[in-house]
Amino acid sequence: EEAAGSYVCIEEREWAEAPEASQGEEAREGDFDLVVAADCIYESRGIRPLLCTLRQALPRPRPGTSASGRAIIANYDRSTIDEFLQQAREFFDVVTIPCGEALCKLDCHPSAFVSAVRLFELRRKA
Repeated sequence: EEAAGSYVCIEEREWAEAPEASQGEEAREGDFDLVVAADCIYESRGIRPLLCTLRQALPRPRPGTSASGRAIIANYDRSTIDEFLQQAREFFDVVTIPCGEALCKLDCHPSAFVSAVRLFELRRKA
């Protein structure tokens, strides 16, 4: 059943080809409430395009509120994760989601969890 005024939109994005905002130029603001990405950070060269795509997809917090779009990122704990987090903090408030907490929210059995996966929530800064 659909709530009044709500809908679900699934959109495939070619984030590896996302245009960077020019220096001093703000990235386009999107209107997605939630972006979910998994296993998307492999090499350093893909970090900036991914962050640019997220900036284009997620809205900033509205004046007088702290609500904004958010991204949930699940990724294997590769060597590029720390670099991703460092760059992400330029544009987003980043929270590491403890995996036990994530499993509870997703109603998954712990035996289905791969311990090398890390979860993060990103929200655009004002």
